[in-house]
Amino acid sequence: MKTMWQDLRYGIRLIFKSPAFTVAAVLAIGLSIGTVTTIFSAVNAVLLRPLPYADPEQVMIIWARFEARGTDDTWLSTPEVRDFREQATRFAGFAALTDLTLNLTGEGEPEQLQVVGASENLFPLLGVRMAQGRAFVAEEDQEGAGKATILSHGFWQRRFGGDRGVVGKSLTLDGSPYTVVGILPADFNIPPPSSVFPGRIDLYVPFNGAVSKNVAQSRDARNVHVLARLKPGSTAEQAQAEMSTIATRLQQAYPEAYPANSGWRLTATPFHEYIVRESRQALLILLGAGIFVMLISCINIANLLLARAVAREKEFAVRLSLGASQFKVVRQLLTESLLLAFIGGVLGVVLAFWGIGALVSLSPGDIPRLGDTRIDGWMLAFTGLVLVVTALLSGLAPAWQSTRIDVGQSLKDSARSSTSGGARHRLRAALMVGQVALVLVLLIGMGLLIKTFLSLQNERTGFAQDNVLTMRLLLSQTYYAKAADRANFIQRLTTQLEETPGVLAVGAVSHLPMSGAVFGSRFEAVGDSPRQGEPPLPADLRGVTPGYFKALGIPMIQGRTFAATDKADAPPVAVIDETLAKRFWPDGNVVGRQIKWIRSETPLEVVGVVGAIKHVGLADPARETVYFPYTQYPRSPSMSFAVRTSSDPLALAGTIRSRVWALDPNQPVSDIHPMPELVWKSIARQRLNMVLLSIFAAVALVLAVVGIYGIVSYVVVQRNREIGIRMALGASPYNIFRLILGQALVLALIGVGLGLLLSVALTRLMAGLLFGVNATDPLTFITLTLFLMAIIFVASFFPARRAMQVSPVVAIAEE
Repeated sequence: MKTMWQDLRYGIRLIFKSPAFTVAAVLAIGLSIGTVTTIFSAVNAVLLRPLPYADPEQVMIIWARFEARGTDDTWLSTPEVRDFREQATRFAGFAALTDLTLNLTGEGEPEQLQVVGASENLFPLLGVRMAQGRAFVAEEDQEGAGKATILSHGFWQRRFGGDRGVVGKSLTLDGSPYTVVGILPADFNIPPPSSVFPGRIDLYVPFNGAVSKNVAQSRDARNVHVLARLKPGSTAEQAQAEMSTIATRLQQAYPEAYPANSGWRLTATPFHEYIVRESRQALLILLGAGIFVMLISCINIANLLLARAVAREKEFAVRLSLGASQFKVVRQLLTESLLLAFIGGVLGVVLAFWGIGALVSLSPGDIPRLGDTRIDGWMLAFTGLVLVVTALLSGLAPAWQSTRIDVGQSLKDSARSSTSGGARHRLRAALMVGQVALVLVLLIGMGLLIKTFLSLQNERTGFAQDNVLTMRLLLSQTYYAKAADRANFIQRLTTQLEETPGVLAVGAVSHLPMSGAVFGSRFEAVGDSPRQGEPPLPADLRGVTPGYFKALGIPMIQGRTFAATDKADAPPVAVIDETLAKRFWPDGNVVGRQIKWIRSETPLEVVGVVGAIKHVGLADPARETVYFPYTQYPRSPSMSFAVRTSSDPLALAGTIRSRVWALDPNQPVSDIHPMPELVWKSIARQRLNMVLLSIFAAVALVLAVVGIYGIVSYVVVQRNREIGIRMALGASPYNIFRLILGQALVLALIGVGLGLLLSVALTRLMAGLLFGVNATDPLTFITLTLFLMAIIFVASFFPARRAMQVSPVVAIAEE
C-alpha cells in the first residue's frame, strides 16, 4: 500500500509538472468516455434493462400473420384470445389490451386521453402492485359492469398534482362516470408493441367495457394485443410450438376466417425482444461507433505517453541502474495512466450527463424506453470498467517500450536527442495507421447516413405541406352516438373554419398522413379488369370531406372529388389513387368503373383518381388508397383536420380552437401541429442516427488530427540531429519537407486502405438504416477518403514545414 501511495504521489506531481500534456490527455479521455457512456446508457435503457415486471423474461407477446398476403405482424381478435385461454397449456395466463381515446370533461379544460382497455388479469400477470388503491377485479371486466379506471403515475401527477385523494373519485370520460380505483407505480409502463399503440398511456379501463359486442364476437376485428406469461419450466420454443398447433386447429375450425392459402400462423415472442426489434440495429451500430472513438482516444493517449516516455528515458535508465525492477517501472507508468484516466473519466461523466439530456431531447418518441436513459449505478460501474480498459490500452505499450531501453546508451550525454529504436518507430507507425483506419470507417458511416437523410428530405410526399395546420378531434360516442350526428358536427365545423379570415381551404380525414395511423382492407375490381379472378388487392381506407384534397394540395388526375350531394343515402362512390387505378385498369379509363370492398357486397363507383401520397413516412413507399366521402363512411369518431392558411398556420391555432369550442365547449382539441412538423417527425429516427454518428465522427476526426499532428511534430523533434546531418551533407529544405510529409502520407495511405476494407465489411451492417443509398456507395467512399487525406495532409504539413527550418549547425552542436 505504501508503494502504491508513493507511485500515486509521484504521478500527481508529474501531472502538475506537465500541464499541457495533462490537459491534452484528459480532454481526449473525457471526450471518449462521455461519448461511449452516453450511447451505452441508451443501449442499457432500451436493450439491456429488464422490463419493470416480475420475471420479465417469461412475458411473451402473441401475434398473428397472414404470410400469403404479404402482411406484417397483425393484431388479434377477441375470440382468438378466448381460444388461447381454453387451449394453451404452456402459459400461466393471457392478458388482452386494446387502445382507444377518450375525452375527459368536467373540471378544467377538456382533454383527449390515450387509454388502454386491459383485461382484469393484466396487472397480476405482470406482477405489478398499485402505488395507490387496487387493480381491476373480475366483476369490473364484464359487459355492463360499473366503470372503473386506473391512472398512470404520469397522468396522476400532471392532472391531479399527485393528490392521493383522487382514488375513489369519479372522472367523466366520454360523458360517462368512471371511478378511480388505483394508481400505477412510477416505474411501470407498457412500451408500444406496435406503431399505432399509444406511446404515452394516461389511464386504463376494463377491456370488455372498451370493445363493442359486435367487435368482441368478430374474428375479423383485429384490435387486440395479447401478452402472456409462460408457466414455470416452459420455454419460448415450446410456447411457439404450441401456438403453431393452435393456429392449425383454428384454421380447421374456421376456414372462412383463416383460408387455407392465406399462410395463417401465430407467433410467440419474448415481449422485450419484440419491442426493441426496430431499435436494436441502430443502437448497436452507434455503440460500435462509440467504441471506435474510445479506441482512437486510446491511440492518442498511447502516443502522448510514448512521447513522454522518450523524454523520461534517462530517468528510467537511472532507476533501472539503481536496482529498480522492470515491474516497478511498468507499475509506475500504469499508475500515472490510471490517474489520467480517472480525471478524464470525471470529465466524461459530466459530459455524459449533458449528452444524455441532448439524446433524449433529440430522440423521437417512438423508440421504446429511450426516455428512461439515465446515469445509474450500473452505468457508473460501466464507466469505471471503461476507464480501466482505457488506461491499460493506452498505457501498456509505452510502459513495455520503456523497459526495453539500453541503460548504458541512455545514460550517455548524447542520448537525450538520439533517435529512438526501430521498435518504437514501428509502434508509433502502427498506432497512426490504426487511427486513420478507424476514423475513415466512422466518416464513411456518417456520410452514408447524411446521404440517407438528404434522400429522405428530397422524397416527395405527394401533398403540399406548407401553411397547413393539423388537429385531431374525437367525437364522444355519448354525445354523438349516431353517424349522422358526427357528420353534421364535422360539416358545421368545416363551414365555421372556412369562414375564418386567413383560411384558404379546410378538409377532414379519418387518418392523417404521417400520423402513423393506418387502416386498410382489400378491394377487387367489378367488371372488366385484367385482374379479374385474382386475389383482392390491399389498400388503405380514408374517410374524407370534400375539401380534403384541396387543403392538402393532392392533385386531381381524373374525374371529380366528392361533393355535398354524396350523402349517406346517395349511391356509394369512391376516389382512388393513381397507383391502385393503374393496377386495376392499366388502360387508364377509370372514372365510372366499380370496385368492391371485401367486407361489403355493394359496389362503389369510382368518380375520381388522385395522386399517390405517402401516408406512413418518407422512408415508406406510397400505399394504394381508397377514399370514401365521410358522409358515407362516418365510422370513426376520430377525425383529423387539415387547414390551409394564407400565412403562418400556428397564428390561427387559438382562433381555430375557439371555433371548435363555440360549437361544443366540451370537445377537446389535440395534436395541433403544422404539417411540416409531422413530416419532419416521420424521419426523426434517421435524423437521430445521423446526428449521433456525425458527432462521433467529428470527435474522432478532431482526436485523430490532433494525434497525427502530435506524432509528426514529435518525430521532427526526435529526428532533429538526423535532419541537421542530412542538411549538412547537402539536403535542401524541400528534400527534408518531402521526407517528413511523405512518410506521414505513406502511413496515412496504409491506414486508408485498411479503413476502406473495414468500411466495406462494416457498412453492410447498416443496410437496414439506409434509404436511397447503397451501403458501398462509391461516391461516399471516394469523397470522404479524399477529405480525410486532405485533413491528414494539413495536419502533417505544418510539422514538416518546421523541419525545413532546422539549422544544421545548431542541431549538431546540441549533441
